[in-house]
Amino acid sequence: NPGSNAAGINVGSLAGDPGTPSNGDLWYDSTANELTARINGANVALIGTPVFVCARVYHNGADQTAVADPGTALLFDSELFDTDGFHSTSSNTSRLTVPAGKGGKYLIGGGFYATANCDAILKLNGTTRIAFGRAGTGASTVISYTVDTLYPLAAGDYVELIAIAPNIPVIKDTAAPSPYFWIALQGT
Repeated sequence: NPGSNAAGINVGSLAGDPGTPSNGDLWYDSTANELTARINGANVALIGTPVFVCARVYHNGADQTAVADPGTALLFDSELFDTDGFHSTSSNTSRLTVPAGKGGKYLIGGGFYATANCDAILKLNGTTRIAFGRAGTGASTVISYTVDTLYPLAAGDYVELIAIAPNIPVIKDTAAPSPYFWIALQGT
């Protein structure tokens, strides 16, 4: 603290980043409300408003059909939100793909309604099953299925929500969009 005997550092305020910071520089960006440091040639936000890296997508079209193993990768034609480009509504619409520079530990999950007993699987890169869910059997005409996991993913990895059943409809529900699928970065 300038002008006092108390310990501490006084960091001046800037609107935005300084023009040419050097490694070790520390500044408060009043525009972004962040304390930032220059570390190994990169500007790193130390304290600021939390930034969520996540997506939640859903299917708003016609019912889909689940088939026996290996199952059906469910398609998603709508996005509730997608902060970093995990999903495309025009190609590979079954996938949530980790964007460049966003590898880490992710919470991943999804759910759907079906008209008979079914399995819900989360599959990594089209081959590896990373989570499994099954609802109990029942007399209901519509059964809800959910699956979720915490799993490490690298940039470029993709996950899919798979429905496995002997040729039954996975139905859409417009009141609570189904099927739905989500991913959220928890840390590196």
